[in-house]
Amino acid sequence: MPPAPIDPREHIRDIPDFPKPGVLFKDITPLLAMLLGVGFVPIRKPGKLPYATIAVEYQLEYGTDRLEVHSDALEAGKRILLLDDVLATGGTMRACCDLVRQNGAEVVACAFVLELSFLNGRTRLTPHEVVSLIRY
Repeated sequence: MPPAPIDPREHIRDIPDFPKPGVLFKDITPLLAMLLGVGFVPIRKPGKLPYATIAVEYQLEYGTDRLEVHSDALEAGKRILLLDDVLATGGTMRACCDLVRQNGAEVVACAFVLELSFLNGRTRLTPHEVVSLIRY
């Protein structure tokens, strides 16, 4: 018997007054990837996510930066696939891995479209599996 159809509206969160007062933001992140068995967790620069967030600060070659995630997105036992466009030095993805682990979730793998392999970014992601479609 096929599974019962879902009503996607049940998985869309209303965020009043984001990004400015008077706007009702429709947050679709709870809906994304829910049938894959892994979490979809957007990790963004400060101020880009509409819901309450938790954050991690990390070191860059030229200073520090900060990443945020929705406070209800990570929990013990969740399996998370981290996906980004480019793997360069690995610092940002390392911070993402730390943020996921600090909140009790498991990093399944780190996936990228492009990898700049001459920068050795994958070494900073050990012991996580790293997958890239294109390596330069």
